[in-house]
Amino acid sequence: MTRSLRIYLSGSIRKGADDSRSPDHFWTNEDEEFIRQNAGRSVELLNPSKTDINRQDFAINFGCDLHLVSISDVVLVDARREKGIGVGAEMMFAVQHGIPVVTWSPPDT
Repeated sequence: MTRSLRIYLSGSIRKGADDSRSPDHFWTNEDEEFIRQNAGRSVELLNPSKTDINRQDFAINFGCDLHLVSISDVVLVDARREKGIGVGAEMMFAVQHGIPVVTWSPPDT
């Protein structure tokens, strides 16, 4: 039996209850379900927004995210909206470690 495909979901993380950005800034439960239903095999989604860490501690935050990238088979980047340097660092880290990067970007970009 083949193990699940590990997909790291790179993108923005909601900054508390007062973050009023629209849902297309973040990976939603609907996005995750769409991936599961259409991947063609079982997947394990590595979504950093669902890790139980102190996001205010930047070293722990970044270290956790890079660990998840390092154990993934592919990095899926949500680039429908402008992203910060952390997403770029995750992409660079993945490429440097031979992990494919797929980007969800707006049409005609």
